Amino acid sequence: MGGEHYLPQIEGIDLPHVINVSEADLRKKPLGRRIVMCGGGLSGSECSIDLACEGHDVTIVDALPQSELLRDVMDLVRNMIIGHLDELEIKTKYNCKVRRITNEGVEIEDESGGVSILEADTVITAFGLKSNKEIEAFLDIAPRTVVVGDSNNIGNIYSANTDAFNLTVCI
Repeated sequence: MGGEHYLPQIEGIDLPHVINVSEADLRKKPLGRRIVMCGGGLSGSECSIDLACEGHDVTIVDALPQSELLRDVMDLVRNMIIGHLDELEIKTKYNCKVRRITNEGVEIEDESGGVSILEADTVITAFGLKSNKEIEAFLDIAPRTVVVGDSNNIGNIYSANTDAFNLTVCI
């Protein structure tokens, strides 16, 4: 309930061969051989590694440079993920903006303005999360209710647990 997938307004994002990273992780739909992962953060990178291990041809696209990605994980984990991306020969297109999604794949624009198409059978969105504010409807159930985790601030399991611990210790 805490976080929901952020979907920017991109033409074609609602096409049938486009799924979010959680649906891909759970294999809720069949995945094609050629996959474009839109988002190279932790979820997108981990899912890409998993899919490449299964034999899929994966390309990651992200608007940020690689040096700006995975900054919220420990250096050891970050280096292992980057190492696996390289080892599995997962193609990466950093500093590239997703312009639109078509039946053939993903149209991207690089930092110099060049436009190209990445062919894909399946497009996976991993643009991040946004807080789901539906939790606010439940705030009056108990005399003291505190919102933690992604409903309060998008983070990871560590930050959610740390917030919950700190709040309970300070009550």
